[in-house]
Amino acid sequence: MMRSSQAPEKSEGGASGPFRRGRLLRLAVLGILGLLVAPALALGVRSYLQQRAVFFPPRRPLGIALAQAGLPAVQAVSFGAEGARLRGWYAPSRNRAAVLFVHGAGGDRSSLLPEARVLARQGFGVLLFDLPGHGESDGAIRWSEPERTAVDEAIGFLARRTEVDPRAIGAFGFSLGGYVLAQAASRDARIAAVVLSGTPADPVAQVEHQHGRYGVFTELPALFVLRRGGLRLDVRAVDFVARIAPRPLLVVAGDRDAIVPVAMAEQLFQAARTPKELFVIRGGDHGSFLDTGGHDYETRLLSFFGKALAHT
Repeated sequence: MMRSSQAPEKSEGGASGPFRRGRLLRLAVLGILGLLVAPALALGVRSYLQQRAVFFPPRRPLGIALAQAGLPAVQAVSFGAEGARLRGWYAPSRNRAAVLFVHGAGGDRSSLLPEARVLARQGFGVLLFDLPGHGESDGAIRWSEPERTAVDEAIGFLARRTEVDPRAIGAFGFSLGGYVLAQAASRDARIAAVVLSGTPADPVAQVEHQHGRYGVFTELPALFVLRRGGLRLDVRAVDFVARIAPRPLLVVAGDRDAIVPVAMAEQLFQAARTPKELFVIRGGDHGSFLDTGGHDYETRLLSFFGKALAHT
């Protein structure tokens, strides 16, 4: 009996069936993983881009011109080393005292004009300047030693003014400007009085507060932005405020600040030594303290700097 030359047909239950089922299973697993990973990746990318846009923005032109500053006898000034020049506006002192203003992330010399006008009207000299990489100042944004050096240079500019008593120089820092100022003031005794306004006590805790809704998916990209840009995550303002004493310190916060919660102001206040004050503005959000604090806020600033810088 002759054998048939025809090969037997593969049944549906043969080798090809399990292969197809296994391939479909792998595809299904990859699809499910993709559905899970894609949203997390999108959240991380958004957190990264938002953090970079706020803390390391591209250089932008000043929002207003010198003539619009609204400060008496204001003039454009520059100081610092060649190649690292810092530029700003200075209204001369009429009472022998002067206050330096240090803006926050994404700001420039015009950011703190509302507070500067309050003091200038009462005779205080005021210096507003652009931190490195902001406005018209040279350099790049790092939120570390270059910014601390910039504050030192600005204080030196005021100390050299003949109309300013070098013992009567104060400083006001907002947000990350306050973070830098706390560090600079801890090592520079020429700063006779310090205001920290809306200042994060700890950069890591601030990121957790602002980007912590989705845990590590949004926190880690935001922290990566800060670290990659030059900010050391282990450098905390709360670790420097005690060294400001015996010079007076005023901590200002808004109880509706969504960026830097009032708990951070309380943490700074607790870590500081006397003389110290804490002023919480009801309804105050980040950057709107004068709008919501109004007359009480103005009075507090004038009283604080008036007492602290009254050497003559």
